[in-house]
Amino acid sequence: MEYRFSLDHGSKKWPCPSCDKKTFVKYVDQEKKEYLADHVGRCDREINCQYHYPPKLYFQSQLEPNKTLVFKKIAATTKQPKKAVSYIPNKLMEQSLKGYDKNNFYQYLVNQLGVEVASTLSNTFKIGTSKHWKGANIFWQVDHLGKVRTGKVMLYDTNNGKRVKKPFNHIHWVHSILQKQSTQKYYLNQCLFGLHQLNTNGTSKVIAIVESEKTAILMTAFMPQYIWMATGGLSNLSLDKFEPLRYRKLILYPDLNAFDKWQDKIQDLKALNCQIKISNLLEAMASTKEKNQGYDLADYLV
Repeated sequence: MEYRFSLDHGSKKWPCPSCDKKTFVKYVDQEKKEYLADHVGRCDREINCQYHYPPKLYFQSQLEPNKTLVFKKIAATTKQPKKAVSYIPNKLMEQSLKGYDKNNFYQYLVNQLGVEVASTLSNTFKIGTSKHWKGANIFWQVDHLGKVRTGKVMLYDTNNGKRVKKPFNHIHWVHSILQKQSTQKYYLNQCLFGLHQLNTNGTSKVIAIVESEKTAILMTAFMPQYIWMATGGLSNLSLDKFEPLRYRKLILYPDLNAFDKWQDKIQDLKALNCQIKISNLLEAMASTKEKNQGYDLADYLV
């Protein structure tokens, strides 16, 4: 059973009606295979924006007063087989693990931590160099089996380590770039950034989870007693993404203003029999200004 109206599962994003960032996902009419109105959807900036206009509100606004709207599920005539996860050839990832003199993020690591540490971190997390934008890097998502799910292409400022967001937010995906060069459909199933470390760190280390890939990388230098991973977004704090961490000890470090949302989401993770702690360190020590800016651990330590 599935709903007739659901968020677009593709990688296409639109300008948000509220914050104007290109982080807006539209709702799709699964019967007609078309989008609803341009303002019907959800912004991925779940903390800073929180815009969400669901189909129910949209259709309710079209009704006459005192009428009630009821959504019905679509009964599938036959059970659809689960789509096989697509992967990117490891060779493509390996080819990107060079050209660090042209990689802004790597140069930022050098400026902050020195060449030796920057080189170790880049090797640990498989940080790639992209030609998509001058100075861009790739955060590869490699799963616990060593298979490449996708790569997030990003552009950072070499001096301050901040993401370049003007004249637009510089984020793209390797699978989307490859999709344009292929006739085959790519079925994306993201994994935690840094998940591949399970293959080399044994089972005794505690796993620390943050949201940002950058934070996971920097915290590995500051607190190497943990295995650091990143969700890459609040939507990836889900049961299926955490399945490979079953039975492990986890500490979650949400960004400022995200503690309550993470607290709600980890209730679902209890099915994995993990020992889970969630840190309120940032919430306890942050100033009002820092809360407004949504600080994370790396912002304090760098």
